[in-house]
Amino acid sequence: MSAIIAGVLLAAIGSLHALWAVGSSWPFSDKERLAQVVWGGSASTFPSSAATWAVVVLFGIAVLLLTGQAGLWGARIPWWVFWLGSWGIAAVLILRALLFGFAAIGSDAINRTWELALFTPLCIVIGLLCATVARNGSRSRPQQP
Repeated sequence: MSAIIAGVLLAAIGSLHALWAVGSSWPFSDKERLAQVVWGGSASTFPSSAATWAVVVLFGIAVLLLTGQAGLWGARIPWWVFWLGSWGIAAVLILRALLFGFAAIGSDAINRTWELALFTPLCIVIGLLCATVARNGSRSRPQQP
């Protein structure tokens, strides 16, 4: 169940990034507001469409690794690919939460509130779900005799 919840959340976040990559500012009123809230800067410093597409691809890979670790697909792929990938995703998300969450404390940036109220907690929750999948997935490291 953790893999499905984490997979759906990561797919939704990846889809949101895909919208931004094609020029949408949803759910914000315009690109300037999007950049201020999500990026913490102006629209002129917002990542390029190509960079945003790269993030979309990374989210897709994350979904594949987690669902593979849960045994939903990839029976012919070595167990360690999914195991290491799932732990890597968990580590990246938790580190992102710690680095950006602590950086936002005391900041007067517009995205501070969003960072502390949504982005950081979401990364922690998804990171913990990914750690659960990595630890308990059906494709976990074989036990030594």
